[in-house]
Amino acid sequence: GFERVTKEAFDLVIMNPPYVRSERQGATDYSRTYSEVSHRGTDLSAFFVYRALRQWVKPGGTLAFIVPIGLMEAEYGGPLRRVLREYKIKLIADLEGLGRTTFRGIKRPTVIVVVEKTAPSTDDDVEMLQLDESCIT
Repeated sequence: GFERVTKEAFDLVIMNPPYVRSERQGATDYSRTYSEVSHRGTDLSAFFVYRALRQWVKPGGTLAFIVPIGLMEAEYGGPLRRVLREYKIKLIADLEGLGRTTFRGIKRPTVIVVVEKTAPSTDDDVEMLQLDESCIT
């Protein structure tokens, strides 16, 4: 499905990319094509986020995505985090404190990230949220 996505760019892209480890999926082609974000143990989600930022989001547009929290914290997410620093990060919402998994069948804690496809500045504020059970009514 990755290659079948439109080549058109959009003002807003919201995505829930696959969380499968790239080794399990046999994604060596992705690792070569998107070597800038490839790292041993990375998720396919890193490749999707990278492609969205580079191709699917218009300049000045917004990308919102939900991914495993490891992509934002663990070593394997380092290459993607370096790419994200090229843009204005608006929001990072940590969902781990909700006390349950975000999706049925997925045991990994998740995070929502919102990025504006503009150059960052030293004046940028990133809204950091740590969501817990009190957020659910």
